[in-house]
Amino acid sequence: MIEMNGNIHRMRCVDNAHLHRWDKRVDGNIPRCDLCDSMLRPDVLFFDEFIDRQKLATIHEAVRTCDLLLIVGTPTTIYPAAGYIDIARMRGARVAVVSEDAPDTRQVGLGLFLQGKPADVLPTILIK
Repeated sequence: MIEMNGNIHRMRCVDNAHLHRWDKRVDGNIPRCDLCDSMLRPDVLFFDEFIDRQKLATIHEAVRTCDLLLIVGTPTTIYPAAGYIDIARMRGARVAVVSEDAPDTRQVGLGLFLQGKPADVLPTILIK
């Protein structure tokens, strides 16, 4: 699993990208990294931020070689995730999408589209 847009349950330091569990109390002070004392922020991409190039290369290779592409929580109209659907399909992989957003025309021909909150949908499909 590759978390393209990060994970809200983690924090990372601004200077060195050290990852931390989101268990630091914010009591009016900015949380700091235990390793380098840099400020901590949520480990997610905000608007106008870019995905790390190495992560993009890892994702691209995984999509090119996968049997099943599972896109979770990202609308299929948002790039670069939207482009991975076409790459996976061209390679013969099946595609499944879990999203709260209503399906759009890109979902035509998808192997599986499950509409709902990923936190609700994923446990039900992973149990089976």
